[in-house]
Amino acid sequence: TRIYLRSLDALNMKIYDERLLKLPIKIEEKQYVNDFVKSQRLSNFVAFNPNTSDLAIERLWPPEYFAELGKRLLDTFPDLQIVLIGAKADVVRVMGLQKSIEISDRVVSTAGKFTIRETTELLSHARVLVSNDSGPMHLGVVAGVPTVGLFGPETPVLYGPRGDNHIAITAGEMCSPCISVYNEKVVDCCRGVVCMKNISVESVFQAVVERLAAVQPNVTFREFSELPLTKQRIDS
Repeated sequence: TRIYLRSLDALNMKIYDERLLKLPIKIEEKQYVNDFVKSQRLSNFVAFNPNTSDLAIERLWPPEYFAELGKRLLDTFPDLQIVLIGAKADVVRVMGLQKSIEISDRVVSTAGKFTIRETTELLSHARVLVSNDSGPMHLGVVAGVPTVGLFGPETPVLYGPRGDNHIAITAGEMCSPCISVYNEKVVDCCRGVVCMKNISVESVFQAVVERLAAVQPNVTFREFSELPLTKQRIDS
């Protein structure tokens, strides 16, 4: 986006604001989401987007990593909940993840329940969003929720979440990024998508903890003193 905007320099046009605009939402849509949040008692939750489009499924962080991250967060934060988002096409994947996390009474699936605008409204209630490199990650930015984006085949330099409250985590593999508009975003990976597999649960956990502490400094959780709060962009 910045590259395209910089092309306007040749026309002596100044860019005053590069922030993503908020999506307009109808009163009834907002009420629908708020009623859902109240019915599920979602007052303190982290949102997971474990999905990505079929355009490049190599952008998926392994589901077992998401499950381990969920278990660690729920164990560390006794009052925390996890909300899994997704479209109707993601229901099977999201249901599998929900079962893998095991603590079902603190994990809520919204896959297939909300429109894009309603999902954005839902994310505005979240403490943090953890997302694969996909559209919902940008919805988190629009919603104003601190966002942790996971990148491998694609470059976060162009497509990462923008803003001080957000972070893009990569494994720093020498072959990454490997897809672009020039190869029609078709991946022919011969290394088993190590760029996603080598993003450790620990690095993502640290990024989430850092943002939870920043959003609510007085938050209490187990073993706080043992958790390193280092901002990390390349997981090496």
